[in-house]
Amino acid sequence: MAKTLGPEGQAAEFLKHFSSLKDPRRTTKGNLQHLLSDIIILTVSAIICGADNWELVEVFGKNRTCYAYSELGHIEGYEKWEGLKSIVKIETETYEKVSGKTTKEQRYSISSLPPDAKVLNNNIRKHWSVENDLHWTLDVEFGVDRSRKRTRNAAENHNIVLKLVMTMLAMDNSKKTSKRSKRLKAALDPKYRDKLWGF
Repeated sequence: MAKTLGPEGQAAEFLKHFSSLKDPRRTTKGNLQHLLSDIIILTVSAIICGADNWELVEVFGKNRTCYAYSELGHIEGYEKWEGLKSIVKIETETYEKVSGKTTKEQRYSISSLPPDAKVLNNNIRKHWSVENDLHWTLDVEFGVDRSRKRTRNAAENHNIVLKLVMTMLAMDNSKKTSKRSKRLKAALDPKYRDKLWGF
């Protein structure tokens, strides 16, 4: 009969399986915050618990507490914020195993929703997940992080145009292919380009 491993034994077997995996990160500067084995365990655990992007994996690795307040009287001029119903405080705590340090952060948000910490916490996570996914896509498809547009409103205007293009490409369901392939097809095929415009 096969031996059944407990959680600690399963984790040990899991890490043993990946023990020969070389850490691809640069280690010469000594600035690594987490061991590769910890990152692997954390990532797999986060995915098991429903994380489906890197933002949620990162959130999973932090001790996160959300506080929601409805008492706004101590905030000067709060009545000028139409529809303001709650203030949200997010506290995160991250333990860095390599250095042994614990880092704490506090972030504040305002909301027109009632002060339900669970709902507000999930909404804030989703908001930043969408923002990060969009930025990642813009960078991969259009190289926005390498852009040198600095003159006046050039960067902001360029970003608006890129988001419009991303939307047009995403709305085209006629082809199950990458956005990069769709862009190439649009460059070579005027009829497909017109279709994207809705002509």
